Amino acid sequence: MRRYGDSCIGSCEGDHPAECSAASTALAPVGTEEMDMRRMFGFLIGIFVGALVGSTVALLLAPDSGEKLRAQLRARGEGFLVEVREAAEARRTELTDRLESLRSAQSGEM
Repeated sequence: MRRYGDSCIGSCEGDHPAECSAASTALAPVGTEEMDMRRMFGFLIGIFVGALVGSTVALLLAPDSGEKLRAQLRARGEGFLVEVREAAEARRTELTDRLESLRSAQSGEM
């Protein structure tokens, strides 16, 4: 049995076939995991580059200037946050009222 690093090369019919078999099966998942990590890294790099190119093209093709566009986006974002806060406060008030009514109904039963 010849060895190169931790992997077996050649046939496993030499002095220690069980060792060679165990080593080759133990190494197979490591190579697979490494390949999966490389694919994932490549995919993430692709997403990053695509987002960068897309945002650049969007800014270049925008009908307004960058400064005006940023102001519009900021205003929309702030308006959205205000709406979310108002909806959350309304839901909180509704749930508080419901909790109080359940507590009063429960204390009325005792």
